[in-house]
Amino acid sequence: MRYLHEKEKNLIGQLLDLSENYEVVNLEKIQVKDLLDGCMGSIFFLSENKSEVNRKMYKCIAEKEFLDSDGVPISVTLNIDDDGLLYELDIWKVDFSPIIKYPN
Repeated sequence: MRYLHEKEKNLIGQLLDLSENYEVVNLEKIQVKDLLDGCMGSIFFLSENKSEVNRKMYKCIAEKEFLDSDGVPISVTLNIDDDGLLYELDIWKVDFSPIIKYPN
């Protein structure tokens, strides 16, 4: 469990700008855990109200594509749970290799 890194806050902020009518109170206070995704950077947002096992992904509220510094596309989606809380930042490099440079 940890707080968001600055690069994650910047990326999430960009995605929230793309989303329709979704606001986060304070990215400084959100706690996350890293997902085992082969070093691609996906994170799970922790909730004070529900345990991980009781949360379900509801829908994607924003998505964007980037190119890594090696030219390989990276897909990023921001998902919320069925209570409307941030659920997951899903980062996927299409060749499944580790990300070289974090999307910005």
